[in-house]
Amino acid sequence: MIGFSHSIIESGLSDIIVDAIVSMDAHPWAVYALVTAVTSCMTELVTNNSAAVISFSIVSRLVTKLGVNQAPFLIGLMVSSSSSFANPMGYSTNIMAYASASYKCTDFVRFGLALDVLFFATHVALVPVIWPFRQ
Repeated sequence: MIGFSHSIIESGLSDIIVDAIVSMDAHPWAVYALVTAVTSCMTELVTNNSAAVISFSIVSRLVTKLGVNQAPFLIGLMVSSSSSFANPMGYSTNIMAYASASYKCTDFVRFGLALDVLFFATHVALVPVIWPFRQ
């Protein structure tokens, strides 16, 4: 995935995405929420490491263009890329619970989405308070 991330940067795709986000002229908190929401959705589909690497290639350029502190974005990236609760194949502990307890995929979706929303709301509310956007 590091190669894919490098391709996103070298092809100019990250610049296109960053320019589109910056052109929205949104508050950094809204941009932070958008980035972490996309990363959370991505981590349900690919591994958490892949989601983090792909998102980092965009976030690293985004914080430079916005002129904000990178700490809240990187903390949010770590939290959102590590919160894969709605997919039984999302993480090794999910697979162990899925196999040993005879859960169904719908059980993970039902409870995992609620947990994903809880994690998202909590870190979107708290991380920028602890690590402000402006230094």
